[in-house]
Amino acid sequence: MKVTPANIGGDAHFTTSRNISRDDITQKLEDPKLVDKLGKNSGTFTSKNITLKPGVVEYTTYISAANSKVLGMGYNTNWEHVALPISGTDFNIDQDTNILAKDLLKKIYNKLIATKDKDERGMTEESKKAYDDQLEAVKKILDATTLSETKDYKTETKTTLEKHKGLIVDKSGLEQNKKALDDFIANISTDGKTKDSKDAYDVKKKEADTAVADAKKVLDNQAATVDEVADALANVKIKKAELAEAKAKLVDVMTGDQKADLEKAEETLKLPDTKEKTPASVAAYQAAMDKIQADLTAAKTTADEVINKKKMLLKQKPLTLKLRLL
Repeated sequence: MKVTPANIGGDAHFTTSRNISRDDITQKLEDPKLVDKLGKNSGTFTSKNITLKPGVVEYTTYISAANSKVLGMGYNTNWEHVALPISGTDFNIDQDTNILAKDLLKKIYNKLIATKDKDERGMTEESKKAYDDQLEAVKKILDATTLSETKDYKTETKTTLEKHKGLIVDKSGLEQNKKALDDFIANISTDGKTKDSKDAYDVKKKEADTAVADAKKVLDNQAATVDEVADALANVKIKKAELAEAKAKLVDVMTGDQKADLEKAEETLKLPDTKEKTPASVAAYQAAMDKIQADLTAAKTTADEVINKKKMLLKQKPLTLKLRLL
């Protein structure tokens, strides 16, 4: 128990008639001049610590004096007075709730540890380190053999929740891959390519442009989730791969030399003299030549087909020479 007595002063007294009524003496005590003389200061006291059991929601504090002889009570007065009055509006009961505060911090800590891997997935290294350091600080205060003050547990609880909320989604991978796709698109030219191959490329380029635009929206969104960033990143990578494939299939328009080569190839496909040859051998020869002619006609569509069909002709030429008309 800690008691601080009231500071009354050296001249805190007044005189009055013994025959004065209670109402009159009460009015006299309320006189501002007498109030100033008697003093306005009140004493204070601090009670012993109170330990509450789980489930307790209210309790009563009793105030008593160990020695009633020092209370200043007198039976020879005709006005009402109280032995231990409560004075002023500053009366309060301060509770040391450190046990409760520690228990609350421990519950929060255990829950955050259980979800730590999930919470840190896709977050920046800097924010993860700050969060991990704070969790380690909480572990130390919880493992301590002596209780800390309530305010210390409150501070750690607040800081821990702030660090958890401060985990930042890592967008660096998405940003790098978006830039790579941007640069890839900018460095591809379709000039001098065949219409069909260019049309196929343009379809994939449009999809890639959309992926870039969607990625930018996610990058600009401060509230973007880890899953949203991951989805945007996967889409950018897929569209870049598809665009690279479309680029590889771009075909140059046929040159004059290539056309001349085709004409020479067609000249070699003219039928030889079929006189004195059996109908069956002529039919077989004609069928083979028709197949080659059809391939050459299709080859004129794209330069890619021209190259492939030229290779085929080179392979088939020996076969053509081996055909015999019987």
